[in-house]
Amino acid sequence: IMKGVTAVLYSEQPNGDVVMHQSINDLKDLYSGDIANASKVTLILPDFPFGDLAITDTPGLEDPDQTIVQRTLDILPDTDAIVVVLDVNYLQSEVEFKFISSLLREDKDKKLFVVINKTDEKTPTEVEKLEKLCRAHLISHNIHAPRIYPLSAKETGNSFFVQFKHDLFDYL
Repeated sequence: IMKGVTAVLYSEQPNGDVVMHQSINDLKDLYSGDIANASKVTLILPDFPFGDLAITDTPGLEDPDQTIVQRTLDILPDTDAIVVVLDVNYLQSEVEFKFISSLLREDKDKKLFVVINKTDEKTPTEVEKLEKLCRAHLISHNIHAPRIYPLSAKETGNSFFVQFKHDLFDYL
C-alpha cells in the first residue's frame, strides 16, 4: 500500500504479467480471478497518510511453498519497521521466536512491534499471562525491550490498538 494521485490496484501474476484492475473493489473478491492467483498486489491510495512510506503485508512463514517464504525474507532487510502478528493461541512456538530474533540481527529493539492478535477470545487475566509469556520468549532471544500489543483486529477502538497505532505512527 502506498500513496498516489488516484486509487489504483495492480496484481502481478506468477508469470510476470501485471494486471491493472478497473476498481480497487476487486480486493473484496480475494479468492477468484487475478487477485487469487497474484504473486504480488499493489494498492495505491490518494488518502494514504504517508507520502514516502509503503506498507507491505508479507506472507507468513508457515507456507510449504519456500518461494513464498523467501519473499518475506527478501524484503525484511530493507524495512524501517517490522510488525509481527502472532495468534494468541500459538504463543508457545519456539520456532516463531527464533525466527523473529533472526530477522533483527542489528536493531532488535528499535524496529520490532509484536501484535498478539485475537485477544477477544481470552479473559483479561489470560491475556496478561500470554503477554508475559511472549515478553519472556523475546527477552530469551535477546530482544530486551519488546513492544508488545495484545489486541483484537475486531476491536480497533480498544486502548491497546490505539496505543499500537500511536506508537507505530510516532516511530515512522
